[in-house]
Amino acid sequence: MAWKELLRQQDEKETRPAETDGDASRDGGSLIRQICGNDPPVSEPGAAWEPGREGERVSLPDGYVRRSPVQRYRTSPDYMRKRVQKIIVIVVALCLVALLVLALLKSDMLKF
Repeated sequence: MAWKELLRQQDEKETRPAETDGDASRDGGSLIRQICGNDPPVSEPGAAWEPGREGERVSLPDGYVRRSPVQRYRTSPDYMRKRVQKIIVIVVALCLVALLVLALLKSDMLKF
């Protein structure tokens, strides 16, 4: 039963006259022009992105059109504290290594 229904639908598609929408779209110019014609309007050049304007595109001064919203760069709240701690640990480690080398030089265990 299902096969007969599918075959009947296929026969109807083949016997139906071709729609003229495809021919009309060919007269409208290139495919790129047709796609661009469906785009939402571009905002004024050089406009900054604002959180309230999600769907609106932004055209930058050099002609680039941003097609997606700007993604904000996010850092963790303790990022700078961890970075400072890491720098302090490295500096202390270098000082300890320098003191160790100095102690070895003074004890004549390491000679140059």
